[in-house]
Amino acid sequence: MVMALLACGTPAAMADPGYAMYVWSDGFDATVPGCDEARLLAWDPNADAACYVHNWLTPMSRQWLWDTVKRPGRQVERVFISDVRHRLEAGYPGDCSHPDVELVRNMLRDGHCKAPHAGLYALFSTGNPDVSEQFHVPFVVWYNDTCASGPNERFDGVAVNNEAWNDIKCTTPTAEQAYLDDLQAVADAAELQINGTLATHYSIGWKWSFCGATEASVDWDGTIQPATHHMIDIFDSVDVQVAWVAPETAADRALTAGYAHAVGQGKPFHVLSFTNTRDPCTTTHFPEPCAASPWTDPLRSDSFLMTGMFDDFPANGIPQALGGIHAYRRVYSSGGHTDWPSYYSGSVKGCIFEAFAGPLDFAQPDDDSVIDWPEQANATVYELARADDPRFDTGCRTVAITSSTSAIDTEIPAPGETFHYLVRVAAPDPGNWGPASTGEPRTGQCL
Repeated sequence: MVMALLACGTPAAMADPGYAMYVWSDGFDATVPGCDEARLLAWDPNADAACYVHNWLTPMSRQWLWDTVKRPGRQVERVFISDVRHRLEAGYPGDCSHPDVELVRNMLRDGHCKAPHAGLYALFSTGNPDVSEQFHVPFVVWYNDTCASGPNERFDGVAVNNEAWNDIKCTTPTAEQAYLDDLQAVADAAELQINGTLATHYSIGWKWSFCGATEASVDWDGTIQPATHHMIDIFDSVDVQVAWVAPETAADRALTAGYAHAVGQGKPFHVLSFTNTRDPCTTTHFPEPCAASPWTDPLRSDSFLMTGMFDDFPANGIPQALGGIHAYRRVYSSGGHTDWPSYYSGSVKGCIFEAFAGPLDFAQPDDDSVIDWPEQANATVYELARADDPRFDTGCRTVAITSSTSAIDTEIPAPGETFHYLVRVAAPDPGNWGPASTGEPRTGQCL
């Protein structure tokens, strides 16, 4: 019988893509005394600086983030995290113990343990025509390859928010080609990572392939096609800034941006909802009463809410599109308005295991049916599972859910048959399933 053990800090392979979400440095914190709805609607970080708190530096802010990412039915699968560049650069290329690098490491360990389904991306947004973000990717590659002790401490990807194309498009072929070359340099830099794969993501504008009212193609890398199609080809996933709240219009703009091309290439395609103060009731879902919006109408249509827009993708002709949120606590999950409740659970939960301490074993050497494991600090309930293969793709079943540190499997493998076991903490904070006993990432399709 082959045993596999849980490494709770180890993130599971990313599940089917769900929402994407931008996490900028600061967000509105409605738990700060005096930071009420009026201050949220005023949105003045200068006058109300105390209301705007860093989104991941403290245990509470991180818990708030992971609770939001895990929101039932609205899970975020790609989390783009800002304020990491200078922290990694502070240790680059030789000081993995630098305090700023440790802050990033702690954030990643915490996130991979508490939201193991999510991919955590370093977000770069210099925004200049030379795409300086390409020179920041090596900081992540260095950190992942040199400083991270394993997948639980690594970034899963890099995300680039560079909108300089607005000023370059429709100028000269040389300028357009140079910009696309620089975008390709981002992807090339990510491919230099040795340990694991570093995914890449890019944000595009819905009308970036147009010169005025006319769609234009760009000759680049041997292919003549719209610019947004080139961008989709370069990156592993994209989001499109549709800049509108009406679901039908948002879907039309997604199609204009290259939705069908992304689907044809098998690339995840997120449609971005703005949740900031820019042009309320038209380009953004920011809550502010106005005649042009259903915000003040008690009979308003849910389709004009952000999640309603996402839910209407199939009905509006983009069934494989994915939601995108721009941005966390600006105002999504801020708690400062009845339309935008906080998804913070109210308490900081411990990440019980950075690694499951000790192996599974047979409680009695002459009896393979009794399996035991070491007691884990603070754990109250354990779950023992079994499968027919080490990747846990087939024949999965739960053997026991118990408060004990041992369990009995009454089934005995037939001659030549092998049972594979896993154990994890089920309560108070569920752990995640680790790698297969072969060392390969476990897809866990039947867990």
